[in-house]
Amino acid sequence: VTINPILPESFSALPSKVGEYLAAGRPIISSVRGELENMLIEYDAGAFYVARSPESLATSMLSYIQNPEKALIQGKNARRLAEDLFDRDRTYPKMARFIEDLQ
Repeated sequence: VTINPILPESFSALPSKVGEYLAAGRPIISSVRGELENMLIEYDAGAFYVARSPESLATSMLSYIQNPEKALIQGKNARRLAEDLFDRDRTYPKMARFIEDLQ
């Protein structure tokens, strides 16, 4: 299990480490809401905690300690998420077509 400890006022809500964590097949415990939250929920690839709340982070971490199978299942889901949305061989051609279509 990995942790994405980003504060709400941070400029980087989706740092590159997120893609690396997912590609490694590790679920993410994240404090980021929005797009990352939606991806992790859709793929069942992680958990959430409230930024600046050690209690909230501890609760999320404890859920994996008490249920190690959860980390294994979500790890496989995380890898699938990485392949679907963060694989440059797949995403860059789509991005190039999108940019070309703007003209």
